[in-house]
Amino acid sequence: MKRQSSAIDITNMRTSFIIRGVLGGIFSIILILTVKSWLGFLDESSKSASVMDTQNMDAEMSISAAGGQPRSPGEITFDKIVQLQQSDEGLLQNDPRHKLSRKIVHLDLKGMPPKISYLSKLFPLLKLMGVTGILVEYEDMFPYHGSLASIANKKAYTPKEIAQLNGFALENNLEVIPLLQTFGHMEFVLKLESNIELREVTRYPQVLCPSDNRSIELVKIMIDQVMSLHPEVSQLHIGSDEVYYLGLCPRCISRMSQFIGDGNPKADLFLHHVKSVAEYVINKHKKRVMMWDDEFRQLDEVLINSFQLGPLVDIVVWNYKSDVETQLDSSLWGKYKRLFPSIWIGSAFKGADRPDSMVVNEGHYLANHYSWIRTLRYQAPTVDFQGIILTGWQRFDHFSVLCEIIGVAIPSLMSCMTYLTSTRELPMERVFELSNEKLRCQSTLGHCAYPASNLYDEVSRLQKYKLDFERLKSQSAFRGWAHSINLRNQLSNTAIMENIYSDISRIMSELSSLSVSLEVSLKTIYPDWSVREWMLTHFQPTHTEIQELYNSLTRILERITFPVRPFVFNETSDW
Repeated sequence: MKRQSSAIDITNMRTSFIIRGVLGGIFSIILILTVKSWLGFLDESSKSASVMDTQNMDAEMSISAAGGQPRSPGEITFDKIVQLQQSDEGLLQNDPRHKLSRKIVHLDLKGMPPKISYLSKLFPLLKLMGVTGILVEYEDMFPYHGSLASIANKKAYTPKEIAQLNGFALENNLEVIPLLQTFGHMEFVLKLESNIELREVTRYPQVLCPSDNRSIELVKIMIDQVMSLHPEVSQLHIGSDEVYYLGLCPRCISRMSQFIGDGNPKADLFLHHVKSVAEYVINKHKKRVMMWDDEFRQLDEVLINSFQLGPLVDIVVWNYKSDVETQLDSSLWGKYKRLFPSIWIGSAFKGADRPDSMVVNEGHYLANHYSWIRTLRYQAPTVDFQGIILTGWQRFDHFSVLCEIIGVAIPSLMSCMTYLTSTRELPMERVFELSNEKLRCQSTLGHCAYPASNLYDEVSRLQKYKLDFERLKSQSAFRGWAHSINLRNQLSNTAIMENIYSDISRIMSELSSLSVSLEVSLKTIYPDWSVREWMLTHFQPTHTEIQELYNSLTRILERITFPVRPFVFNETSDW
């Protein structure tokens, strides 16, 4: 999926929100005391409701009162208190959020799949948030076998583990929808030498050639194998977004020449392939088909209608910006309403900011959901939506580096779900406050109580140390006396170097201390091989740079005298 960036600074945003929320908190306490007196349900020791006990990470993980103990049938839950706090002001008539009865969370498993044991803790939390299902994008983590064995990750889930995933979902009333790319984003298949001939462009392993009969046969085998381990699902998502290269290979060019009088032969290629895949899923596996919408946006309505795709597929209209209403206008919604009886929307709770993001820009993702509700209210008021898919991308594609991982995105997901399940148009700061309370966060900067929440804290610390280092490098003293030419040639003002050395020593010590606990926390959720990649991507480059700087500063500070000009410079790039 395509991702867009945002400049919202969530750290500053949340810090200001907590200050602004003090008065609201005082009001809440007064109102809760009034409720307690009125109903007589709660004793004076009752606390705010909570999501779970982090010590045992129980699968039960219910919102509880009285200091985290299991609540008795007569106690007021956190949700009831929030409901009592709400006044008539801000209540919306015909709130479009009620149209989104199905709320599906996307699990992108590309390159850093959670351990199945972690999913047993995650799924009860998703249920508690109000999530109704999961969209599982296996990519190469599915245990393909036989003629497809080569495309599977060597550490792919086993059939037994997928059965466990299905079981955990069933226990928590979460429907499972597998997502299988069948056109674009086929890198994990087309990167292999054995499949080069199936590429639309020989040099690019992104798009499958729709004119080679072997392509559709490959897709059918993939579908059959995925469905064999998901026989109970009602739907299959066939991807088909961002088909950037089409009509370029000799086979497609020859085929397009036969589309006499067709003003858009490339569109014909796309629609033929998608229809073939959809009909195969429906006819053989009796499942409903979903797909992303972006390739339909610029296509002629008459042409799309001529392929009769409407009865075959549910389209998921996705956009991850904070101004969806300006991106998708009413004419598009009118066209989609006429073409497709079943329409979903696709938002994002992570993975749609920058390709190398390590921490989650929660403000951006929550703003995306606010914008989607405005769009539903004003741009598409007459469209009947099936639900919403909250996407959580882990990479921008098969080859890109890891961006935000699920272990650090739970607060963002909770905020988005808090807004989607609210009966009021709450201000954004109030949504953050409620999500913090539900996760039992001690502050807006972390220290929450949900499975493996310490990972969120440690990644936030790593981000802080990185920012500290960047701020140090931006200072005049560093730019003037710790330039690479100073460091390479051990020539600088030692008085100024001592101050820089002190700051670098502190950051390096903090990073070294963090590295052990961070790696341990990552390994509670993810397999060792993926943790290694994450550390090499997000931790090691900064640690190495600081270590090299520390060594260079040490050598400079060991010097007592310096040479007379003209200096003989070391022109290598090493410090």
